[in-house]
Formats: sequence, C-alpha cells, structure tokens
Amino acid sequence: MLLFCFLWCLAQDDESLEDADIRVDYTTTVTMVNLPIKILSEGEPYKGLELGDLQVIENGIQVELAMLRRVKTPLTTHFLFDLSISNERHLLNAKKSVREITGKMKPGDLSKISVFSGNYQPLTNYTSDRQLILSRLSRLAPVGSTAIYDAISAAIDELKGVSGSRVLILFSDGYDLMSRIDEAELKNKVRNHGIPIIFVSFSLGKKMPPLLAAQLQYLADLALDSGGAIVDGTHAHARDLAGVIRRQRLRYLVRFAPPGPDDLEQWRSLSVQISNCDNCRLEYRRAYQLKPGR
Repeated sequence: MLLFCFLWCLAQDDESLEDADIRVDYTTTVTMVNLPIKILSEGEPYKGLELGDLQVIENGIQVELAMLRRVKTPLTTHFLFDLSISNERHLLNAKKSVREITGKMKPGDLSKISVFSGNYQPLTNYTSDRQLILSRLSRLAPVGSTAIYDAISAAIDELKGVSGSRVLILFSDGYDLMSRIDEAELKNKVRNHGIPIIFVSFSLGKKMPPLLAAQLQYLADLALDSGGAIVDGTHAHARDLAGVIRRQRLRYLVRFAPPGPDDLEQWRSLSVQISNCDNCRLEYRRAYQLKPGR
C-alpha cells in the first residue's frame, strides 16, 4: 500500500500548496515526484487542464502520471518603488497599495522592498515580517532622477535566487533617464529567468513626448512578455493589483513515479507538453535530482 502524506488546506476554489518548488517524497517502497507547473494562455491562468492532456518526459522517457491537481502556492513578492521626482505625486497611493497587499499575506509568503532613483537600493531582505515592511514604507521619499532599467535588472538578480512562485511589482511612471543596461539586454534577462513583472503605471493614457512614450510602451511589453501584467496606477489599482497577484499563485501540481528511482546522482531533465493548447506558456523546473526533502 502506498503511504503518501501531503499537507493541504482549502483556499477558495483551489487547494493550497505548502511548497511551490519541486518536491520528492520517499516511502519504504515508492518514490514520487511532485512537480508544480504554471500554465498561461493569453496571459491568463489556464484552468481547463485534464490529466490526459498532459505529457511529462524525464530524460527522454515518458512517465506515467498518478495525479493532477490545481493548487495555490506561497508567493515571494518584490516591491520596487520609483523614487524619482517625476513620480512623487504617486508615491502615497503606491505605499497604500503595498500596505493593503501585505495585510493579506498567506502562510509561506515573503515580501521585499527596494527603491531606485539614480541607483538601486534594497531596503529589506525577503521576509514574512509585515511590520518591517511597513516601517520601511514609512521612510520612502522622492530623491532624484531615474534609472528604471538598471533597477529592474538588479531586482531580477535578487529574485532569481528565490525558489517557488515569484513576482516583481514595479511602481513607476515609466521614465528612464540614466540606465546603463540597454533595452535588448534587459529583455533577454527577463525572458531567461521567467520572473513575472507587474507594472503599476502612472502614465497610461497620458500624452507625452515620443521618447517617453516609447519607454512606456517598452515597459508595458516587457511586463506582458514576462507573464506579468499592466495595472493602471491612476485608478483603483490596489484592488486590481490584488487580483493580478492572486493569479500568480495558481499552479497545477502533477505527481509521478520517476524512472530509476534508486539513482540519486544523475540530473533528470524534464519536458512537459499539453496536447490541446497550442498557445499555452508553461513554466516549471527543467531539471532536478532525487534527494530526500526536495
């Protein structure tokens, strides 16, 4: 008899997953792999997946799938604030949104605050301590010019070391005046690391010079291409932002028995395919080792 223990709790329509990264569970007779998969279709979470639609290949061998469930995972949220003078009038609403969002943090969630003007500066580590987040929020004030592309790059460098579900939330009017990284380099970096960016823009719908309009369009495209979203910061963006963040938690959890479970040394490559969704975008861990507690 297969003895398998997994911790679950109900959360709205989906179950809550304790750990968003790949996990290997051992029993006396059976080794099982739990693989979370994020699936987007036209920028929205895909909700129509059935077990028969999914194919998982490990090291060239198709594995037999034992289970498929839709789950919600803990989320690491990196808040990135534009402290340039041009963004000063929007800072109060941005801080209000973060207070509301962190007030709804779930068990296992982590948050971090960073800021930028001419330079990027982290103000906290990734933490579950909401009071620390609030204390840093209270100190934010505009200080100068803007290097938004450099700041996004630095935040991605920090988030890429975090396992599980991650999202970068950028509060900005979108003006970049002094970044060293160019647009093509930043675009490649965002694509390579697969971290969604939610761009809370305070310039949507406004008339502006062509250069600034082009920068705003670039950031909007960057957010959508990352699997993130654009939120209009000039309206009720706290509510809209909370909805977008909730969608970042959604995953499918697939369970399977790996080939050759006694081999604990080799790296196992994974390939996941869906038979009936040509425009689906899949995000999952591409390789792993069979180690207890992973």
